[in-house]
Amino acid sequence: MTAIIDLFGLKGFIPHGYCLLWSPALLWLHAASDFLIFLAYFSIPLALIYFIKQRKETPYPRLLFMFAGFIIACGIGHLLSALTIWIPLYWLEGWVKGFTALISITTATMMFWVIPKALALPTLKQLQEELHQRQIIENQLRLFENLFEMTSDCMFMISPKQDFRFVFVNAATCQHFGEDREQLLKWRVPDWNPNFQSQNDLDALWLTIKAKKGIIFETFHRLRSGIEIPVQFSANYLSYQDEEYLVGFFHNITERKLAETNLRASAHYIHS
Repeated sequence: MTAIIDLFGLKGFIPHGYCLLWSPALLWLHAASDFLIFLAYFSIPLALIYFIKQRKETPYPRLLFMFAGFIIACGIGHLLSALTIWIPLYWLEGWVKGFTALISITTATMMFWVIPKALALPTLKQLQEELHQRQIIENQLRLFENLFEMTSDCMFMISPKQDFRFVFVNAATCQHFGEDREQLLKWRVPDWNPNFQSQNDLDALWLTIKAKKGIIFETFHRLRSGIEIPVQFSANYLSYQDEEYLVGFFHNITERKLAETNLRASAHYIHS
């Protein structure tokens, strides 16, 4: 017992109850209040730790753990305040207060470091507005996609970032090439256009489209059968969600080319 008294520094001190004149009402007011605060201070960290474990993506989990440690230290301090009414554990209470001071200063310092980063995070209202805008854009894209499917023109979208592959084709494009949609989405421009076979050709085309925001020209398409047909090709630049695309349409001009050839032949015959 003497060793325990010496360890906790009890010798020479009197319980705090003497200061309260051992008044039952005053004594139990302090004791009950400190004990209830102790229980609350221990329940809050448990709730924080449970929240962190359930939400793995919680930002700044270390700060939350520091808060939990700070609150636990405060809770132990209130428990000791209740006990010192009967047992003069003033040295132990002092060491606990010292530890609480250390962890509270550390937590406060972390707060000043975290606050600028936390303020940069989007608010709930901003996230809701962003989600609303995305829904509007998705609805518009769905509408455009439905319109693209209904048109007889061959509509397409190509991603230069994905090695100049189709990322969208409508039904008319599938019919034009004689391929299903899944197969066309694997095709690169050189697979169906004999005029753009090298990477230099593709890069030059893309730079021209970006500079002029859109061009119209005549070219040839190679179908699945191997036949090459003339087409009028409209290519435009599109930037969407930090990605760049080549979008546009084309249509078969074989009949027009035949008509032009026949017209030139007739003109030559007349003049000759």
